[in-house]
Amino acid sequence: QYLDPSMTRDRAREKLGYSRKARLVLFFGLVRSYKGVQDLVRAMGSLPDDVLLLMVGESYSDRREILDIISGMGLSRRIRWIDRFVPDSEVAVYFEAADVVVLPYRHATQSGVAQIALSFGKVLVLTDTGGLSELVDVGMTGYLAEPWSPTSIAESVESAFSLLLDPGTGDRVRRKAASFSWEEYARELMEALA
Repeated sequence: QYLDPSMTRDRAREKLGYSRKARLVLFFGLVRSYKGVQDLVRAMGSLPDDVLLLMVGESYSDRREILDIISGMGLSRRIRWIDRFVPDSEVAVYFEAADVVVLPYRHATQSGVAQIALSFGKVLVLTDTGGLSELVDVGMTGYLAEPWSPTSIAESVESAFSLLLDPGTGDRVRRKAASFSWEEYARELMEALA
């Protein structure tokens, strides 16, 4: 429902003011304590300067803490935060612009954002908590990091960028996304009922 065929990667980057060469990480979703945005921000301190973070989502908590970490670590020029609710019509621009989508949740059951990222063909970095591990084939469509660990998140982000150099990654991500389609759900349900 969020896909926009007219929104290419280049167009999205131009609209948001990012160069074609920038390595862009996206965090998308409401910002709440359990989502571990603080850990992702701290991870940015260990990543090369050409890795940029775009955080898109309204803050429901920890806003001051996150801003203090960004400024305290001198990351203001590498991190942009769009701290507001994003309507459906704007979702495509953020996902199309991104190279890698990172969800550094400290605890969770599942994530609709991860499945949106897959529908856009994005490599994922998720934390190994709840059912999130089911959404990524490690080393094939993304990586799992340890929750609460900026070091592990940074290492997984670097590994995820290496996946982008593999020409087969896009096909693997599309197959992973298709495994969560309504068609596949209906097929598995009918199999189970048979």
